[in-house]
Amino acid sequence: MRASSQAKTPDTQLFRDVFNAIPIGIAVENLEGQPLFVNPAFCSFLGFTQEELCTKHCVDLSPPEDAEKDWALFQQLRAGSINHYQLEKRYFRRDGALVWGRLSISLLNSHPSPLVVAMVEDITEKKTAEEARFRHAAIVESSEDAIASVNLDGLTVTWNARPFHSRYTRTSVAHLFATGRLCRNTGSFHESRSFR
Repeated sequence: MRASSQAKTPDTQLFRDVFNAIPIGIAVENLEGQPLFVNPAFCSFLGFTQEELCTKHCVDLSPPEDAEKDWALFQQLRAGSINHYQLEKRYFRRDGALVWGRLSISLLNSHPSPLVVAMVEDITEKKTAEEARFRHAAIVESSEDAIASVNLDGLTVTWNARPFHSRYTRTSVAHLFATGRLCRNTGSFHESRSFR
């Protein structure tokens, strides 16, 4: 009986080691949104010490518009309407830089005083790449030049339709590609001489 009960007892040191080693930021908060303790990955993500983070409120870590969205969902969590939520939001680093995190919040009701577990994955690189793609797409779409891109199989994946359609009236871009009147030339496109 004793061996069975010991097997079911969680290894506190193991949980502490996992908490400290996991590469995703974790904060355990009370229902007021005050961090009680945080792991090293969360400290590294924001550039604060554990002591500094535990003196802050969760809404202090983000720009107001992001904090408002988070706090509205947090209130639903406190009220019992939901028991978890996810949100992509920006965070302030200690040096003033903004970074992006995917926040996952869960309510722990198993304790006499319920706790909130917040896990934050750093998605700054992903967001930076998305913003670069959006900027690139906006530049291409606003260009007066006809620009198209192909994938590694040579298939057309995007083009800025306005210059093509304004230049080649009454002829669809798809038809131009299909008939070879618009030809590939080292990854870009040019008119073939036979096009009229």
